[in-house]
Amino acid sequence: MKVSLASSLDDVPAAAWDRLAAVAEAGFYLSHRWLRHEEDSVTATAGYVLVTDEASRLVGAAPVYLVHQEPNAGYRPDQVLTGVRPADRLLIAGARRGYRNAPLLHPDLDTAAREDCLRLLVDAVAQVAREWEADQAWWLYVHDDVAAALATATGARVPQLQGTDAAVSLPGNGFDDYLGAFPARRQYAIRKELSSFGAAAYDLRRLKLSQCWSQAGDLLAQLQGKYGHPAEPEPLRQLLRRQADGLADSGTVLGCFRDDRMVGFALTYDFAGTVWLRATGFDYDRLAGAAEYFALSCYQPIEHAYRSSNLRRMHLGKGTAQAKSRRGARLSPLWAVPNDPSHAADDDVVVAANHRLAETWRAELGDHAPSLPFN
Repeated sequence: MKVSLASSLDDVPAAAWDRLAAVAEAGFYLSHRWLRHEEDSVTATAGYVLVTDEASRLVGAAPVYLVHQEPNAGYRPDQVLTGVRPADRLLIAGARRGYRNAPLLHPDLDTAAREDCLRLLVDAVAQVAREWEADQAWWLYVHDDVAAALATATGARVPQLQGTDAAVSLPGNGFDDYLGAFPARRQYAIRKELSSFGAAAYDLRRLKLSQCWSQAGDLLAQLQGKYGHPAEPEPLRQLLRRQADGLADSGTVLGCFRDDRMVGFALTYDFAGTVWLRATGFDYDRLAGAAEYFALSCYQPIEHAYRSSNLRRMHLGKGTAQAKSRRGARLSPLWAVPNDPSHAADDDVVVAANHRLAETWRAELGDHAPSLPFN
């Protein structure tokens, strides 16, 4: 196998890259179109570690980012991980957005070849970190199997727990099949939410982001403020405008209108058999209090998935774990793995932090709390 570093995804065929991304845990957030869009961000310098086999076939890959300015505290290891010092020059391996991540490995590789390819990726990330003079390199927000494989490849004995991810598997061929998977009491609660939303008589529209980025940016700012993250609307408007341009307007906006004014939206993308919820926003003063959040962010996208023959999964992401689990989401843990174990806290400190967070989940989520493979 041969390792190289590309400075742009323009140099990598989208079909070859997405063959790997389609089977990765991070899915859409490691897709060619998403990463190419992120490549233009002024907040980091991007590169792409590539592993090819003897036939010049792409069999492994990982984006790498030297961070200049990180606006999202969730991607600052010293702020989200116990016992990690601030980094003067931070390198993120893999996806830098979406709270899902994985090294990309070709699905046809056997176990030994996967292990070899992953070690090459880890070694290459370490080499890039040295060349870019980064003092820390991290894989953030990876799932159980990925965390275990990375821990073996990097020598990091204990990954650190970061949060939960939520996704709904969609049985059968229609919304009634989704409802039928719940006990009668939960079916009643969901039907009541749907009835309340229907009675509000909103005007529902399916739009392209290019048609509504300004309105959506205003609503996204309101959502950020409601949850303690005050934000000016204009930067969020421009973020969504750039996203529409950078992703060739491939997203779907589910817009909720009253008196011809958008009062709520959910932005989704389809990739690898899954509907990915990217953003939501609401004009809270104009809502009827009719279960708008889950109608737009969950039930309407699920209806969208069932209208397609190849979408049978809905990714809801991190946060509000209890509410998502009540609507059929399976919760899975997310982990951080240092590319160099010396960047992490002592094992005992990490284990204690993991136990504290796991106990919090068990207290809050009960039977819905995810099981953990690491002690």
